[in-house]
Order: sequence, then structure tokens, then C-alpha cells
Amino acid sequence: MLKPILSSSLLLSLLCAPALADSPSTTTYVVELATKTTRHTVLVADRSCGEVQIKSAQRESFLRVCAHEAGKHVRLELDRRTRDNTDEAHQAAVVVATSGSTFDLLDGKLSVKTQ
Repeated sequence: MLKPILSSSLLLSLLCAPALADSPSTTTYVVELATKTTRHTVLVADRSCGEVQIKSAQRESFLRVCAHEAGKHVRLELDRRTRDNTDEAHQAAVVVATSGSTFDLLDGKLSVKTQ
């Protein structure tokens, strides 16, 4: 009685193993923000965040992007900070995009591509 149960369990595990091993593919996005003075490019996968920071004596620039895929679209949460000498600015935005989308954000242009 025990032998048929063990062999059935082994057979079932062998048949299911390939299906369990497959992981869903994750979409990766290339998000670029270009302004007159800087260009940031962030590579971010679905349900993750990426950031880039550039510092110099007179200028500091920071961009954080979080992506949340929703069907054919991606919801991007953006956080941007800049400092030029004593002037500081902070921007936060949320955009819903598809690959090839572009957006105007104050002094820059945001573009989104699927990789």
C-alpha cells in the first residue's frame, strides 16, 4: 500500500517541478530625465525602485524612480531634488506610461522605454 503512494507522489513531483521552477518574466524600464544641465538614466524593474545621484561643489542632483506595472502600462513614482549653490528644488510626480512615452516635467523631459 505504501509503495503505490510513494511512487504516485514521486511521479506528481516530477511532473510539477518544471511548472514550479518557471518564474514570471519581469519587465525592465529605462527611465531618462533630461534637462538643460543634466541627464539621468535609471534602469528599474517592475515593483522596484532605482536612483541616481550626482554631486559637485556647486550642484547636486538626485532622482528616484519606482515602477509598478499595471497591464500594458507602468505607474512611475518620481522623486527629484536639485541644488544649485543656495537654490534648492524638490519635485514629486506620478505618471502612467507605456513604452515610448514622453512627459514634460518643469524644466525637463522624461522618457520611458521597455528594455
